[in-house]
Amino acid sequence: MESAVLKEIQNHLLTLTPEQQKKVLQYIKSFSSPSKEFSGKELLKFIGAIDKEDLEKMTLAIQDGCEKIDYAEW
Repeated sequence: MESAVLKEIQNHLLTLTPEQQKKVLQYIKSFSSPSKEFSGKELLKFIGAIDKEDLEKMTLAIQDGCEKIDYAEW
């Protein structure tokens, strides 16, 4: 006997294109497969991918946006 959730999922899947159904399948599989862990060494290939000027702009934007408290927000 199928649960109501499974029936609802199936009904929605039937309205999707085959490509969308593949994406849904990949998403569902992501819940059951272990996440790939990697070492920091794998990130070394990205050194220099962002130029220094852009990094400085990013740093300033982070500092500007993260170092202020908006007391009215809460």
